[in-house]
Amino acid sequence: MKKKAIIICRISDIKQDDGYSLDAQERVAKEYCEKNNLDIIKIYKFTETASKSGKRNKFNTYFKEIKKLALKEKDPIHIVIEKPDRLTRNFTSKEQIQILVVGNQIVVHYFKDGKIFDSNCSPSDIFYDDIQTAVSKYAALNISRESKKGMEEKARQGWYPSRAPYGYVNYRNKATTHGERGESIIIPDPNELMVSLIQRIFELRAEECMSYQNILESVREECLIPPDKTISKSGIEGILKNKFYGGTFIWQGQEYKGKHELIIPIKHFNKVHEIDSKSTYTRSPSGLLSGFLKCSHEDCNCHILYDPKQKKLRTTGEKVTYHYYHCSDGKRVHRKENQKQRNVSEKKLMEMFSKPVSEISISNELAELVSEALKKEHENTIAAHKNAMEGYRTVISQTEQEEDKAYELLSTGVIEKETYKKQIEKIRAKKRKYEDLLEEGQVLITTKFYETSDRILELAKRAESLWKLGTDAEKVEFLKIILSNQKLNTCVEDAKDISIEYDLKRPFKELAEIKKASPKTGFFCDSKRWCPDAGSNHGHKDFQSFALPTELSGHF
Repeated sequence: MKKKAIIICRISDIKQDDGYSLDAQERVAKEYCEKNNLDIIKIYKFTETASKSGKRNKFNTYFKEIKKLALKEKDPIHIVIEKPDRLTRNFTSKEQIQILVVGNQIVVHYFKDGKIFDSNCSPSDIFYDDIQTAVSKYAALNISRESKKGMEEKARQGWYPSRAPYGYVNYRNKATTHGERGESIIIPDPNELMVSLIQRIFELRAEECMSYQNILESVREECLIPPDKTISKSGIEGILKNKFYGGTFIWQGQEYKGKHELIIPIKHFNKVHEIDSKSTYTRSPSGLLSGFLKCSHEDCNCHILYDPKQKKLRTTGEKVTYHYYHCSDGKRVHRKENQKQRNVSEKKLMEMFSKPVSEISISNELAELVSEALKKEHENTIAAHKNAMEGYRTVISQTEQEEDKAYELLSTGVIEKETYKKQIEKIRAKKRKYEDLLEEGQVLITTKFYETSDRILELAKRAESLWKLGTDAEKVEFLKIILSNQKLNTCVEDAKDISIEYDLKRPFKELAEIKKASPKTGFFCDSKRWCPDAGSNHGHKDFQSFALPTELSGHF
């Protein structure tokens, strides 16, 4: 009978020579198992350090799996690995392995050294294994020290000894002598889009004094971020503060002069660091509708920016601010199509947004009809939930009886302990499922639907009065409640034809449709879409999350 074996293949660096590659280790290990009548049940291949126990996440995961498997098996599991330093180079991991070996739970085969460690190994064998671990630990520490010395020397020579920042890539020159590796240097990224991204980030900060957030929004709108890359607000800050782009770099707390080619004008770099040192920059002005609208052009879809204009009155000398908005044209779509920039006043926009308010405004009589139909439909839904919950309780009661029956079979010796455990796990999983369904059903049987639907109807009844009496800020909050996908269409020949596009949120869209249709033909079939679905056990999300902002709630 073949013995069960697990092959472990590990390297600490993907750049290791072929003699230590994962594929080479796997090939020889399989040959070893075949010669020694070992049945391979699993193969673990991974790249991870062997010397730092705190950073051996993959090893720890696999080791837990091996321990779990070994506890289930009657015979020990055979671990096949190239040599001791492929398994571990620290005594913390080694102690765990030796405990399993002495306990006859695993047998370790070092196929390259021809050594096998099992529960019958002598103290001298364990001593030899400890010596090998000590030697491997020394070698790892020495490699680390020499590596640090090499990286420090590389920094002195003017080359950043780590991963290149955005806009650059690590590159290795061809070797001048056979058998040697070429020099590793840093060059500008061959992907011109990455270089353009860095240049644009510094340009926006240096010339327009933009904030990190506004820079991020601009480069996104200009599509300068490659599809396979991500960047955040903190990433923008890190790029702008990185001295590498100015020709120097910091390594181990010391600054070095770099040999890498600069990809940004030095004047931009100096200006950016001058701004950061003073901690002063001009934020983009914010208007009432800032961030609320986007361009309707299908190829643009950029934000509509607030662009106030100031004018001095001749009569009084007073400065008056006129609030205007226009497309940022971050993707240069309008410029390419030779479309004139259209400025739209805030007043005109607010006038256009009175239309959706009028669409959802309903009379008291219609509100009462809607309320009655909704409540009737909701009562039917609640009844369906209650029937379903009775079924859940019946199943839960049956599972309890099944548990008792399984225990009786175990106590009388009809079934073994392992079979009992499997049956109990299956029964309890079924019980938990129906307990969860019962809890979900109980949550839905509340008055929250009535409260929420009444509140929405009250809002719709008083929509026009709220719009007329509210402040500009309250009006915008009101629009955020009822609208989504707000867009501005400025691609018109005549400024008079500028318009807005929007979607009404559910259930306000339903209300607008109800208002257009008569109650007999339009409402009673639509009302079901407002109510929680008895089949799915989930209430409509619009009703579960709806709440009036504090700015508006005072009007009721």
